[in-house]
Amino acid sequence: MVLNFGFFRQLIAAALLGCTAALINGPSFAQNNGLPNRDQSVVLLQTITTIGAECDLLAPWEVAAIRAMMEQEMSGWPLDRRHAAADEAHKKIAEADCDTPVVTGWIDGSKPNMQGEMLPGFLLTYKTIAEMDERPLVFTMNAVTLDTRPVVSAIDAKLAVLQAEGATPEGGKPWPDYISRTTDQINTVMKAYMDDETEARMKPDEVAALIAQAVMVTNLWYEGTYLQVEDGE
Repeated sequence: MVLNFGFFRQLIAAALLGCTAALINGPSFAQNNGLPNRDQSVVLLQTITTIGAECDLLAPWEVAAIRAMMEQEMSGWPLDRRHAAADEAHKKIAEADCDTPVVTGWIDGSKPNMQGEMLPGFLLTYKTIAEMDERPLVFTMNAVTLDTRPVVSAIDAKLAVLQAEGATPEGGKPWPDYISRTTDQINTVMKAYMDDETEARMKPDEVAALIAQAVMVTNLWYEGTYLQVEDGE
C-alpha cells in the first residue's frame, strides 16, 4: 500500500533547506551526508508538526499525514528508541516558537507539494476501501459516516483539480497512471488482508494501522475543506 513513503525523505530535505546554519549544524541535528539520521528526522518533524499545529501554520490533515508517515518510519522501533526520540522532541518543542526558522522554513518549503504528493495516497486508500463490497472493520469504525459517497465524490473532485492544475503526483508519473497503479496496489494489499493470507507482504496490524491513518487524514481533510465551508454559509 503506497502512502507516500518516498515523500518522507523529501520532507526532511526541505526542512534542512529552510534552516539556518546554526540549526543545521547544531548537536541535536548532527548530519549524515547532509541529512539527519532516522531518529533525528522524527525529532525534527515532531517539533515542526507540534509547533505548526499550535501556531495554525499547518492544517489538521497535514499534521495527521506527516505524523502517520513518522509512525511508519518508526515501525519496529523498540520502546527505548521511541522514548529517546520523544524526549529529544520534547526538549526541542520547549525551545521553539511560531517564528523558529526550522519550523517556518520547512513549512514554507514543503507546503506547495503536500497536496499533490502527500495527500493523494491517503485519499486513494480511503476511496478504494470505501468502494469495496466488504469493508474492513477498522475502516468502518474510523469513518466519519457510514455513507461515504459524499467523501468519495469529494476525493474524485480533488484529484481532478490537482490534475487540471498541473500538480505532480508522487513518482512524477501522469495522474491516470499514478491513480491506477496506486489503486491496484491498495487492492492487492486489501485482498490479502481480508483473506487473512499468512504469506502477505504486510502484517495484519500494519495494514490495519495504515487503514486507520488513511481514514483519519481523509476525515480531517474532508471536514476542513467541505464541512467548515457548509457551516459558514
